[in-house]
Amino acid sequence: MAAFMDGVFGHLSAQMTGRLSVTVRLTLDYLGSARIGDWVTGEGVVCGREGDLLFVDGRVFVADVSILKAHAVFKLTRAHAKKQHHAQGTP
Repeated sequence: MAAFMDGVFGHLSAQMTGRLSVTVRLTLDYLGSARIGDWVTGEGVVCGREGDLLFVDGRVFVADVSILKAHAVFKLTRAHAKKQHHAQGTP
């Protein structure tokens, strides 16, 4: 779950800032569990920024049940995140 949430937050950071980032701190509170085969979703929100530091909060859910609460601090790098290109139509 830690790696999953780190990925959710890293993606959010890139989407919000257009820059790559590295994890400075990731704090997790485990509130429940997921079973093999459960559909797990994660969400996050940027709750602050100070210079190159980005502060993020989020949760992991199974169905509508929160199983993990997280807080993270990310250091923004100078490198820019690559924009994802989505194919439209069929060849």
